[in-house]
Amino acid sequence: MGNDLNAKSLLENGMKFFQAKSYESAIENFKKLVTLYPQSSLADNAHYNLGIIYSIQESYNKAFVELRIVIEEYPDSDAAIFAPDKLDEIKERIDPSSPIFMEGMAAVRKSDLATAKTKFAEIIERFPAGELIDNALFSLAAIEYKTGNPDLAKALLEKVLSDHAGTDAARLINDEDILNHMELLNTLIS
Repeated sequence: MGNDLNAKSLLENGMKFFQAKSYESAIENFKKLVTLYPQSSLADNAHYNLGIIYSIQESYNKAFVELRIVIEEYPDSDAAIFAPDKLDEIKERIDPSSPIFMEGMAAVRKSDLATAKTKFAEIIERFPAGELIDNALFSLAAIEYKTGNPDLAKALLEKVLSDHAGTDAARLINDEDILNHMELLNTLIS
């Protein structure tokens, strides 16, 4: 019950910020919801709103990822009805790393961490200046930590903080709730 209330509060706050065009604060609330409560019945709406905000900000690769998550993970949701139209609007504006990132995320959801690791590493190697590099580094760090490589995970998170400060991934690293959830706070951030 508490998780539902927390997720609802994050969605409501995110929507208030979204309506006020305070997009970074909205992103922070929506990202927190999908990271802490991925099984929530509100996660589809958070992903959809992230896709809309990223599209407004012309971060088309991130918009693509969020909207594809809605379609693939929540096909029966209300958000899935609207996501394909928005995807059609942005599909010409995405770079080649977006589908690779989606493959990595799909592998994570299937607990195929070896494939996910390969996909995120491919983005880091092939698209070091790409829009999704911070998310690929963050996701790879989480996998490395989960598979027993905390030193490599720490190095990857530090790279996000040093090379990609101000990104959504850097803000997640600096969010205590997220790090406590990931069990990385004491181990990775000094």
